Amino acid sequence: ELIAGTTTNWWLGLSDLALEGSFVWVDDAPLDPKIAAWQVGEPNNLNEEDCAERYPTGFWNDAKCALARPTICESPAP
Repeated sequence: ELIAGTTTNWWLGLSDLALEGSFVWVDDAPLDPKIAAWQVGEPNNLNEEDCAERYPTGFWNDAKCALARPTICESPAP
């Protein structure tokens, strides 16, 4: 709900830097394909894109890791 209605792309903490095409979270957990929300045609590794971002539509895209984006973080409830 926090990012609903924004027009910003957000980093998800997901990349395939270690092995192209094998996306893992920042804690090294592999991406469960059942929860993946890739935009049609993504990930496509266009120009060596290795980090996953969330579009305002909710779909995901692979993008250059050096792009400036806010980050979505998850933490345990207090």
